[in-house]
Amino acid sequence: METLEQINLTRSTDMITKNAAARDVYWDVHVDPSALPDDYVAAWRLRFTWGQNYDHGATPALWHGWTLDVTMSADVSGGGTPANYEVEFESAFDSPNFSDTGAGVHEWWLRVYMDNARLQGGCTSAVLTFDELRLTRRTTAGGAETTLYTITGPITYVNTSYDPRKDVDFIQPTIAGPYASPGAATCPATPGDPGGTDATASAAMGFAWKYAVPGSGTWTEDTVEVDNTDTLYGTCPCAPAIGDITIDAPPLNTEWIALTATIADLFTTDFILTQTFTCPGSSTPITVDWYDVQRSLETHAISAYVHRKDGPMDERTIETVEVCNDDGSTTTTTTNTTVTDGYTVIRKNTLDLLGSWHTLCDYETSSPPYDPCAFPDEYLPDVDPPDPADYPDCENAVTITQLWSAADCPPTRNRLAYKVRRDLQNFRAFADSGVVTVEMADNSLSSWAAVGSTVSGDEVCLAVRDTGPILLGVIDAGAYKVYTSTGGSWTLAYTVVSTGDPVNPAIVSCADQTAFHFWNDSGTLKGRRFDASGTALDSAYSLTGVGTADIDGLDADESYGDAGTRLIRLFVREAGVNKVYTSTDGVAFV
Repeated sequence: METLEQINLTRSTDMITKNAAARDVYWDVHVDPSALPDDYVAAWRLRFTWGQNYDHGATPALWHGWTLDVTMSADVSGGGTPANYEVEFESAFDSPNFSDTGAGVHEWWLRVYMDNARLQGGCTSAVLTFDELRLTRRTTAGGAETTLYTITGPITYVNTSYDPRKDVDFIQPTIAGPYASPGAATCPATPGDPGGTDATASAAMGFAWKYAVPGSGTWTEDTVEVDNTDTLYGTCPCAPAIGDITIDAPPLNTEWIALTATIADLFTTDFILTQTFTCPGSSTPITVDWYDVQRSLETHAISAYVHRKDGPMDERTIETVEVCNDDGSTTTTTTNTTVTDGYTVIRKNTLDLLGSWHTLCDYETSSPPYDPCAFPDEYLPDVDPPDPADYPDCENAVTITQLWSAADCPPTRNRLAYKVRRDLQNFRAFADSGVVTVEMADNSLSSWAAVGSTVSGDEVCLAVRDTGPILLGVIDAGAYKVYTSTGGSWTLAYTVVSTGDPVNPAIVSCADQTAFHFWNDSGTLKGRRFDASGTALDSAYSLTGVGTADIDGLDADESYGDAGTRLIRLFVREAGVNKVYTSTDGVAFV
C-alpha cells in the first residue's frame, strides 16, 4: 500500500524541537516558474505552526505561526496583463506584515531564519521564544542573500491550546490556468483538426531546513522519512499516477524535499473510417468521414506536512477516495487505512485527476446534387458507423488525505543526572537519542572523562556511594534497569521493573547502601527496594499517601529525623503544584 523511503530508523530531531536547547533554525523554499506558460498562475506556500490551526484571517492573534506565500502570473496572451510576482510574509509577531510585488516571473531561493528559537511546555501548552526572524532572497543557488524583512525580538509567544499534531511545516505548490473543465472536446470545424490546444504547465518547489547551535553558523540537516502512498483501491479502468514527494538519495535528508504541481491537457484526432451512402441505381453517393477526437486531462496537486521524525505522532489514518466515471457510470470507493509507524514521517496529501474522453465526429465530404431516391431512407450505408462502445470515456479523481491520530504525548523525560561523591568526584549522566553517557571529573571540573562505554536508554538517574559501585538507572525499551560500575565498564546489575509504563526514574542510595527506586507509571508513583548486593527486598509496589502525579519528572533523597531516623523525601508535581512527601520506609508517605 505504501512506499516508505528511509535512510535508517535512528531517531533524530529537526526544526524547533520541543523542550530542547535553543537553536538557530532556517527554512529554505526554492520556487521555479520555468515551466509556467502564458496565461497560467503558480503559487507556493510554506507555513509553520505551533500546535494550533493557522486561522488565515484578519486577527493576528489567531495566526499561531507564520506563512510565506509566493505567487507568479505569466503573461496573458494577446497583449493582456504582463507577468508579475508577489511575495507575502504573514506572522503573529508583527504588524503590518511584509509584501513585495514587481514585474516578471523569477526563479528564487527564499529563506526564513529564526535565531535562538526555543519551544517549551507540556502536551497542551507551549511557549515559543526567539531573538530574531528574517526573510531573505537569493537569485541563484548558493548566491548572495538579500534581506527582505526582519522581526526583531526577543519575542515570546504563548499557546495555551497546544496540540502536537499541529506543530508542523506545511508546504504546497499550486498551479492554475485557463483550461476548460474536465469533459469531452467538441468537434472541430475542420476534419482532422485537434479538438483543442495542448497545454502543459508545472510549478516546482523545493523545501529544506537546517539547524545550528545559536551563533555557531554550523548548519546541520536531518534524515527524514517519506510515505509515498501510491496504490489505489478501486476498479476504475483509468488511474492517474499519484504525485510523489521526492528527496535526494542517498542520503535521504532535509535538503532538498521536492514537490510539483502539474497540468497536462492534450488533444488528438484520429481518422476512423469513410462511410458511403448510395441510393439504389445512383452514381453520385453521399460520403461521410468519421474521426475520433480525444482529450486527455491529467492534473496533480500535492502538499506535505512535515513533523519531527521523533515527534509524538506514531499512528495515522490514510483516506483514499476514488471517484470513477466509467463511460457515464459513476462509482465512489473510499478506503481508510491505519498505519502505525513507530515514529513520525512526512505525510502527503494529494489531489490527482485523469480524464480520457472520446468525441465521435462525422463530416460529409461529398457535394450535392445527389441522384434522387424515392425515399430518403433508401440511402443505405456501405459500412456501419463507429460504435461508441468501442470508444469509452473514463474519468478518475483520486484524493489522498492523511491525518494524525491523537498524539501520543510523551512524558517529560529525566535525561540528565548529576551527583557528587564524598571524595569530591563529580559524575554526570545524560541520555541522547537512546544512548546514555556517564562522565566523571574531579572537583575542579577541568576535564571530563567517560566512565565505561555507553548503555542504551531514554531516561537516566544516578546514585553514588562512598564505597562500592556507581548506580546508573535507565529507562530502556519500557524497562527500568540498573547498571553498576567502579569506574570502568558498565554491568547490568538488575531490572527494577519491566511491566507497565515506567518513566521518570529516581534512585536513593542510603547510608546503609539500601537502594530505593521510584518511578511514575501513568500517574501512579511506584517503588521497589534493593539491598547493597542488588537483591530485591520486595516486589514493586504503589506508594501510599501520595496523589496522582504529573509526568513532569520526579526526584528523591535521604534525610534524617529525630534520633537519626531515616527519612525519604520525594519531590513531585500534582496538577501543576510542587509537593514534597516524607516517608520512613519508602512505601507510606505523608
